[in-house]
Amino acid sequence: MSSKKLKKISKKNPELAIIGGGIFGTTCAIILGRYFSVTLFEKNSDIFGEATWANQYRHHYGFHYPRSVATINEIKRTRKDFEKFYKSIIVSVPSYYCVSKTGSNVSPGKYLGIFKRLRIPYKLEYPPREFLNRSAVSVCIRAPEAVYDYKKLKNFVKKKIGTNENIRLALGCEIIRAKLDDDGAKILKIKNKNRIYDKRFDYVINATYARHNNFCSWLGFPGKRLRFRLKELPLLKLNTKQRCAVTIMDGPFATILPVGESKNLYTLGDVPLSVHRSVTGVKSSSVDDARWGNYRSRWREMKKRCAQWFPAIKNARYAGSMFVILPTEAGADATDARNTDVVRHGHGCWSIFSGKILTAVAAANKILADIKKDLNK
Repeated sequence: MSSKKLKKISKKNPELAIIGGGIFGTTCAIILGRYFSVTLFEKNSDIFGEATWANQYRHHYGFHYPRSVATINEIKRTRKDFEKFYKSIIVSVPSYYCVSKTGSNVSPGKYLGIFKRLRIPYKLEYPPREFLNRSAVSVCIRAPEAVYDYKKLKNFVKKKIGTNENIRLALGCEIIRAKLDDDGAKILKIKNKNRIYDKRFDYVINATYARHNNFCSWLGFPGKRLRFRLKELPLLKLNTKQRCAVTIMDGPFATILPVGESKNLYTLGDVPLSVHRSVTGVKSSSVDDARWGNYRSRWREMKKRCAQWFPAIKNARYAGSMFVILPTEAGADATDARNTDVVRHGHGCWSIFSGKILTAVAAANKILADIKKDLNK
C-alpha cells in the first residue's frame, strides 16, 4: 500500500479496527478513540473473558523476574504511565518475595543484588507466620507491589468505552479472515452469530494474544514461534488475620495473591502443577491448532505441595479454578522474560504480543505515535 493513498484516506476520517477485548485491546481503544473512529471486536459476549480474567492481577515492580533485566527495565519504564491511567483500580497490599533455600534458579545474593543495582526499593522483612514457613526460605523481602481489582478495572474500562462516541464495541464478533485491498484498505471478514460480512478499515491492531499468529498468517506477516500452556489458577478462601501476597522464587515454587479488595479470596499459582498442558512448535502456530483434551483441577495436589511454604493453605477452602491458555515465545524459559512486543507490520497493521498488564498504556501510546506519524507524512 502506498503511503500517498493511506494519507489521502486517513486524513479525512481514519477508521481503526482493534481485534481483541482484553486489557491491551481495550486500552488501545480508549487511547486511540480520543482521536479516531475505532471499532473494537471481541468474539466473546463480553470483554476481559480470557487472559485478563484468568490472572493473578499482580502490579509488578520487577521482583518476579530476577533473570530478565529487560523485563524489569520495561516495567520501570511503563509503570508510571499505567498508574496514572489506571490509578483507581490499583489496590495496596503487603507483598513479599522469598528465595527458597533449595532448588532456586537464583541465589539470595544475586536476587537482592539485581534490585540494588537497578535501584528498586525493598525491605528485609517477613510476612506473618501464617503466610510463610520461614525455615523454607533463605531470604525474604517486602516489595512495594500491589494488585489490580478486576471488577473495578472492568467497570472503569466499560465506562470509558461507553462514554466515547468514537468507540464502537462489537461483542460476539469474531474476525475469521483479513486481507489487503489494492487501494491499501484492510478488509476484515467478521462472523456475528450466523452472519458473515466484510468491513474495510484504514488501520488494524491485532491484540488477540493467544491468536496472535492467526492475524499474521492471514496477511502474510511473520508470526512468532509460540509455546502454549493450559494453565489453572485455583481460587481459595483463607482464614487469616491479615491480607498479603507471598511469592517463592525462583523455580518450581508457588505464589499466593489476594484478589482485589476481597477480604479472604486468593489466587494460587503453582509453577509445576498449574500448567496442565504445554505445546510448542510451528505446527501449533495458533491456539486453535492445539488439542487440549480433558482436564480436571489439581487443587488437591497443589494444596499438599504448597503447604510446605504457606501454612494457611492447610485450612483453605477451595472456591473453584480459572483455566486459560497462555502463549509465550518459545525459548523464553531460560530467562523467564515477559516483555511486550509491539510489532509494526507495515500496511497500517500492528500486533501487540503482550507481556505484563502494566505495559498496556505504553503499547497503546506507541501505536498512537506511529499513526500520527503516518498521518503527518
